[in-house]
Amino acid sequence: MKKDGIFISWESHTRSKSLSRALDIRLFEIKVSGNRFKRYLVSVIKTILLIRKHDPATIIIQNPSIVLAFVSILLFSWHRKIVMDAHNAAIYPLEGRYKLLNNFASFLLRKSDLVIVTNDDLHRTVEEMGARSFVLPDPIPSLPVRSGKTELKKSTLPQIIFVCTWASDEPYLEFLEAANLLQKEYMEIKITGRAPESVKIRSLPNNLELTGFVTELHYWNLLESATVVVDLTTRENCLVCGAYEAAAVGIPCVLSDSVAARRTFTNGYVFVENKASEIAKGISLALDSQRELRDGISEFRSIHQSYIRQKTVALCVEIGF
Repeated sequence: MKKDGIFISWESHTRSKSLSRALDIRLFEIKVSGNRFKRYLVSVIKTILLIRKHDPATIIIQNPSIVLAFVSILLFSWHRKIVMDAHNAAIYPLEGRYKLLNNFASFLLRKSDLVIVTNDDLHRTVEEMGARSFVLPDPIPSLPVRSGKTELKKSTLPQIIFVCTWASDEPYLEFLEAANLLQKEYMEIKITGRAPESVKIRSLPNNLELTGFVTELHYWNLLESATVVVDLTTRENCLVCGAYEAAAVGIPCVLSDSVAARRTFTNGYVFVENKASEIAKGISLALDSQRELRDGISEFRSIHQSYIRQKTVALCVEIGF
């Protein structure tokens, strides 16, 4: 490890992998199965042992988990620098519905030496809470190293891949209705992630497949085989991972329309309202504008990579690397 710092996450996340690689520090993903009590207990113990073993001067933590943030700040902030990579849920936990939880999240932000956020709107919000903030959008992720042939068979039909975790901020019911509107069109639609039972028992269009959980390699194969990638959210200030992943594979992408998304994803993207009819129109537009959008997303990737290099150098200075 070239720098006196480590990155800790309690889940596997594209941003953490890309960010740790950009900063050239080692990422530790602590993933524990079992019930919530077991996961938290074992994760806390592993985190403490990990920090004591490596004894870093700087600890970068992904939040969520809010428990990881609390333990790191409580036990190690007095003689180490704590840098929080704050996702939207770290600033608005449970969509901001509970005042006490919001206050606790704000407390953790203020106690961090630096809070990394993805866009200017979140930067202003965090600064207003009294925390010190730095804007760094997601780097373009690197594709995994492959050994052997691709897992997927080539299809003659256009492939629509909806990147979905079935979370509360994802308008997946609207997407399912959009798929219904498109079921007579010449395309195949696939939705990633573990769908809830309420979705599995629905009558789904014949051209739609729920992929369920897939390996990382299979996931990237899905994206590379796509004609259009779709990633949707109801959060105004959320820059979704699927948008960066689409840029990594050079595939046009349909996104929920927001000021933050339009400011960041300048070329190669189609923006839609989170309504079934608009999502269906956006997918059709992306299919009809393939050459223009592919050229645009390639241009975006090049510009964004240059921007991230500059911002990463500035972040290293800010942290003290």
